[in-house]
Amino acid sequence: MDKDQLKRLRLGSYRDFDALYKMYAGNLYGFVLGMTRSADLAGSIVQDTFIKVWINREFIDPDLSFKSYFCLLYTSPSPRDMRRS
Repeated sequence: MDKDQLKRLRLGSYRDFDALYKMYAGNLYGFVLGMTRSADLAGSIVQDTFIKVWINREFIDPDLSFKSYFCLLYTSPSPRDMRRS
């Protein structure tokens, strides 16, 4: 994702949010699914993560690594969640 896209996302661009989702959602889902072995939990975590991205979009710094910022918003499943899966 380039700086211009991140700047537009900060201003509320749904199109750039959609592009971001398409870029990161599949990899995040696969990573979480491997940890949890639960499609439902993995889907929920991906959804929660992207909701956090949208809510906190104004804090995105286009001059810094978005991937690092994204990883800060991702919340690992708790051991309790993993036991339920």
